[in-house]
Formats: sequence, structure tokens, C-alpha cells
Amino acid sequence: MGIIAAMKKRYEYLYLKDVLGFYELDDDSKAHKKEQAARLARGSAGVVYGKPAHLLDAAQYVQRAWESVSALSIRNAFKKAEIMTLEDSGNEDEEDFMGEIIDNFASLDIQIERSKLEEFLHIDDESSEEYSKAVLEDVE
Repeated sequence: MGIIAAMKKRYEYLYLKDVLGFYELDDDSKAHKKEQAARLARGSAGVVYGKPAHLLDAAQYVQRAWESVSALSIRNAFKKAEIMTLEDSGNEDEEDFMGEIIDNFASLDIQIERSKLEEFLHIDDESSEEYSKAVLEDVE
């Protein structure tokens, strides 16, 4: 399911949950909610008060629906649409991360070469020379 479809389903669920929540209340609770709604400014009582949804209700449903969409769903949607590959986004993040680490070391008056830092961070990568040597030593 795509991101938009997932959001629509969640939006509908949240809306219907509030509508049904009001109608499942006992008569006293409904009357209390209606009294509260009468005290509010005109048009500001929404679904939870048994009234039609207004713009604020819609915005809150969209916000809550968006918050329920996982990062994995977004990643899968981008991957399926072939908008960008995961490898491309990883390189940008890694560059930002490397720059941030170097800046942090510099603020502590510690000078470090970028190549040494990259070697340290990637020492456990299966494609690294050090990893290959360690595997060969374990096999022998």
C-alpha cells in the first residue's frame, strides 16, 4: 500500500472512530457533550461533540494519520517508485555524518584525517581489507 493510501485509510479510521465514539456514549454523556458544544464558539465544535467535522478536525486527522506512517513505509514507497536508491541517501547522510564528526573533533582541538576516520568507521564492513584479512585468519 502506498503512502497516500495508508494515510487515507488511517484518516478514515480516525474519523469514524470519533463519530462512532460519540454515538456509543450513553444519553447523559451525549447531553453533556452537546452542552459543552453549545458553549464553544460557533462552528468550533467538531466530531467529538457529535457535529460535522471542521477544518481543525481534518488537520488533526491528517497529522495523526501522517504520524502513523512508518519510516519503512516511506522508504519502501520511494524504492518502489525508483525516485532514489537507498545507497544514494546513505552517501549523503554519511558525508554529513563524517563532516559533523570532523567538526566535533576540531572543536576539541583534535586533528584527525578524513581517511583515517573513514577507515575506522568502515573497518567492520564486509568489503573492507581488514575484514577480509580477519576472515582469512579465522579460516586458517
